[in-house]
Amino acid sequence: NSETNQSLENAEAITLATDDYNMVGRNFENGTTEFIDFQNYMEPMAMRNIMEEPLRMTEGFMPFQNPISLSPQTIIGEDSRSLVANTTINPYRSICRVEMTYNNVYNQVTHRNDTRTYIGTAFFVGPNVLMTAGHVLYSDVTTASQVGTQVDVTYDDGVFNPRFPDSIVVQPAVYGTISAITLPYGEFEVSQGYIQKEYYTGGSNNFDYDWGVLKIDEDIGYQLGYMSLSAYSGNGKPTNTLHVAGYPGDKEPNMFEADGNITDVTDYQYRHDADTTGGMSGSPMYYQRSGNSYNICSIHVGYTNALFTTYNISRR
Repeated sequence: NSETNQSLENAEAITLATDDYNMVGRNFENGTTEFIDFQNYMEPMAMRNIMEEPLRMTEGFMPFQNPISLSPQTIIGEDSRSLVANTTINPYRSICRVEMTYNNVYNQVTHRNDTRTYIGTAFFVGPNVLMTAGHVLYSDVTTASQVGTQVDVTYDDGVFNPRFPDSIVVQPAVYGTISAITLPYGEFEVSQGYIQKEYYTGGSNNFDYDWGVLKIDEDIGYQLGYMSLSAYSGNGKPTNTLHVAGYPGDKEPNMFEADGNITDVTDYQYRHDADTTGGMSGSPMYYQRSGNSYNICSIHVGYTNALFTTYNISRR
């Protein structure tokens, strides 16, 4: 596969030649790959010390400072996730459903190229910048997938071949039904996306590097608002109850949320017990600081089974 070989050659070139860069990006407007220093790229949103260590944070922006509590919840069956009844209030309206479209995906059954669309979650951290999981931006879509209790091998080529999508669309605060999706703030094409260099050069099965940045051309974040980002040093972690909100594929196209706690801490991960399913990758893990103020401490990226223990994982 020439695309696979080219990807590996690019990865090797980046490893050898771009020590000054720590992010690999895709320009979705012209289909090129680019390399940046993330700290310089995000300088306008640089972390500023407004509290003593171990917490550093950026201030969020909420256009309407009316104190509210979290959305009323409707429990569905035994599932601890609950429907977000009103997605157009803070902080939910800054959380987006994400559609990633891949063209020319080879179908092993029909022997034709198909177009495949996947669902994820992202959230605003600035007027036109969003954060999400790395695999929302860069994934192997020619692998076996779980469909209910069955394993679907329709597109499985037996080769680990991650790639960027051909296009990405973000849809803030979506709700409705599959046949009648409501887009209260419209939808926006992603012009650029960035992942950590290590994720691109071979670490895309490693949750430590599983985070990414999306950029759109419109400053809709000024209308939607965005939550603060917080970073704890060492084994520091929030003591407040954590919330996760995003777009699970089994509840399309609505936003669901769950509460939970951090159960373990590593250098790059918060492991937690809030219920999530596929599609919620890229969801913010956040807590209510006071009134209408919310802090994001990590990005939900997946789950794992280790030593007979299942836990969910978020990237700090």
